[in-house]
Amino acid sequence: MKLKTFYLRLSREHLQEDETKLNEFISTVKVEQIETHLVDGKVNFWSVLVFYDQMGSVISDSENIKLEIPKTKTQKTAPKTTSSPFISTLSPDDLTLNEEEEILYDLLRRWRTQTADSQNVANYMVAHNSELIRIVKSNPNSTEDIHKIKTWKGEKSKQYAQEVWAIIEQNRK
Repeated sequence: MKLKTFYLRLSREHLQEDETKLNEFISTVKVEQIETHLVDGKVNFWSVLVFYDQMGSVISDSENIKLEIPKTKTQKTAPKTTSSPFISTLSPDDLTLNEEEEILYDLLRRWRTQTADSQNVANYMVAHNSELIRIVKSNPNSTEDIHKIKTWKGEKSKQYAQEVWAIIEQNRK
């Protein structure tokens, strides 16, 4: 198993570019595990550790993606959670969405972008991609189920659960 580190800068001008680089890499390897850490400093960013095995062709060092990020002293890490009926961590299998799940995921991403734009905040402030995947994978049957989804509790859930449920319900019709 190998390890690769990515940095997702949280500024609107860099986030999409950094996500694209991460997604391109993930599509070329067999992902075993992904760990994320929010680094809060002069420049805020997500540190993403991808544990992987090679698939088919070998990626050369010249193709490695490196972003210059200033060193910081403070690091926030997400707490470990215990398992429950609702998804608490994403395994590689959880990253794979079937066709129906992809449709809902795309709808939720569009909603998130519109909501973030209307509030003049970055998309991740409304919901991270991993949170949207957890919502899709948990297949909630009510707003109460949405409130129970690990890592999407509290203010985000209170503020957006009704809207998310409306999208899910409409998609089921």
